[in-house]
Amino acid sequence: SQQSTVNSQQSTVKSTTGERASCQLSTIDCQLKTIDFQLSTQNLKLKTPKLPNF
Repeated sequence: SQQSTVNSQQSTVKSTTGERASCQLSTIDCQLKTIDFQLSTQNLKLKTPKLPNF
């Protein structure tokens, strides 16, 4: 996700306004996917039953 942020910033420098907008959108999309992944990971942890310690 960080890699695509760097890429979009680099392409923003040498792009037109329209391309710049889509670059920022893809960066936001990447961040949303990262957040979504973190949330689903949290949900997995919550759903995982704790095994009794023997």
